[in-house]
Amino acid sequence: LLNDAAKRIRISLQREDNDDENHQAANVPDGGLQSLYPEEKQSQEAQIVERITRTAIALDKGNIAVNTAFELRLLRCAPPSCSYIILKDLCLAVRGISLRVLTASQISLSNGHYPSNYSEIAEALDDCAELLRKNEPVGEHERDHDDDTENLTNDGTNILRDPEDPFLLKPMIKHLKKVIVIWLDEIGPADRSTTKYCSEQSRKTMKLNALPWLIKIIGCFIPLFFVIPKALLKLETWTKLFDPFSNHGAKAVWVIKFAVGSTALFSMTVFWDAYKNWDLITNDTPASHFQAWVIISFHLTTTQSTEGTVKKGLLRLLATLSAGLSAFLCIAACNGNPYGTVAWLTLTTPIPIYLATERGFAARVGLSKDYGYLYQCFVFTQAIIVMYYRDEEGTTRNELVLNRIVANCIGITMAILMSLIPLNVWGGDPRIALNIVQIQKEALAKILHVLKECGADSLETNQSNEEYINLVAEAESSKEASSTPLFVEANDLLADSCKFSKFPLFRADPKLNAELGVLSIYDSAITTLADSAKRIISKDEAKDFFGPGMPLHNDLLTLLEAIEKDEYDISRDEENDTAKKYDLIGPPLVIEYVHFVVKKLFQHEDNLLNIKYGYGQLPQKNHTEVNSLLDSDLGTPLL
Repeated sequence: LLNDAAKRIRISLQREDNDDENHQAANVPDGGLQSLYPEEKQSQEAQIVERITRTAIALDKGNIAVNTAFELRLLRCAPPSCSYIILKDLCLAVRGISLRVLTASQISLSNGHYPSNYSEIAEALDDCAELLRKNEPVGEHERDHDDDTENLTNDGTNILRDPEDPFLLKPMIKHLKKVIVIWLDEIGPADRSTTKYCSEQSRKTMKLNALPWLIKIIGCFIPLFFVIPKALLKLETWTKLFDPFSNHGAKAVWVIKFAVGSTALFSMTVFWDAYKNWDLITNDTPASHFQAWVIISFHLTTTQSTEGTVKKGLLRLLATLSAGLSAFLCIAACNGNPYGTVAWLTLTTPIPIYLATERGFAARVGLSKDYGYLYQCFVFTQAIIVMYYRDEEGTTRNELVLNRIVANCIGITMAILMSLIPLNVWGGDPRIALNIVQIQKEALAKILHVLKECGADSLETNQSNEEYINLVAEAESSKEASSTPLFVEANDLLADSCKFSKFPLFRADPKLNAELGVLSIYDSAITTLADSAKRIISKDEAKDFFGPGMPLHNDLLTLLEAIEKDEYDISRDEENDTAKKYDLIGPPLVIEYVHFVVKKLFQHEDNLLNIKYGYGQLPQKNHTEVNSLLDSDLGTPLL
């Protein structure tokens, strides 16, 4: 990810330096951008943006670090500290600077200026990547001992206005290096001389390592006793069920359909004599395996989206039929010979596992998310039938294979039928992404209104800078709290709907995947904008630029009007663009930044409105949230 961010900077610098040339070689040590013609450069640039976006989503909130809490290395008796917390900081630092680089490059495209000294930033990013590759503690002479305290105020806000670093990448590089040094020290050899086996420090560290897992286990029960009852008592919870722009109604129907399907299968077992009597007679008590297989296959086939359920069901049907045939042939050929049975299973298991494994680095993660269910189901279905035949005396081959196949098919068919009943939860539905856009617009509107009020600073408001900064922080945190779960849900549903991608029906539009990635970039850009707004307020620059009659006052009002009317003039009048008449640092850069983000949000909102899903329907545009917020005087409720 750091190497990709460095390449992205070099591409921007090349575009700045070689606008009139057909091609230009970039002598990068890793050879990633050598001798690229314009069309090849564009392709390379698109690939880099895609990789940065995808990886940034994976590193969001540093959640990937929690999964390493029980690594074998951390189970030693004397770890110096809880390293997954440090790894989380590292993930966030790498993600933050990569998205900042991406945003800076995008903005430079719109204003035509990219700082030439950012080649040093690219080199520093490559150096950081090399440190992580070496995976060795950093020597004393390589550590950064610079003291930044002289450049900071008491609250840690950088007060320097560096025209050579308008996007404040240098402070982020310094922070990244510090985190890398801490991480490399942490994963180095354990110092047994200072920390004894099973000492108090070691026990404390092991408790910290176990904490995220305990939270996950306990967290499963908290909603049952606290969150769900509280939500059920709120009127807002019930009104959301009928909101056409949310997914709450469809998800409620999904729960009902899942319950109805399970109940129907249980009822068939109890009340339908012809069904409940058709069973494999075994020595097991008290339940019959036939009905158990039906219920299990129904539950395992049902996923969170309609597309995912249909495709997973088809994969499981194919796997069940082929596994039943293979098990039938195994039983017939081996005729009870244990050595032949082991040999058959040994030969037939590695082949589907190999076919289900992705190529490259993804092979280390697990089976293919696209078609892995097919081969996984084949392996355990075949093994269950073969081993069950050996363990149960008096069971005929034909009866066993037929029961297993029919039971699975009944459960799978029920799951597919239930998923197709309206209302559907479509993984390819762009409504969640559209709601994310609305939340981002709302956050921008709040930040701009705070700058407007701070610039006016009327006697009626009479707010201190600290209160204005808190309002910006509140707008940013509200955006994070609202958009983060939606990003998780949208990506989860989309990944589920993309199973069995070669199936000609129920395909999710690949543009939705790209749009979600781009929105995550602008989500980070709004966070950066909030930080910039807080710096402007802390330095009392709002009155000089955003107050009535000041240079950027009209630009601020234009942006607020664009969000209020839900319309943005893409073709801005460059001659009347006040922000570009100043050096793009401080408030002018913020205005240019906001223009860029707002323009892109409107463009991507139009893209989302043209994405088809389900049976070919298009989503509707939601005008309510932002407009209801802006129809009233935003200054009053905020201030």
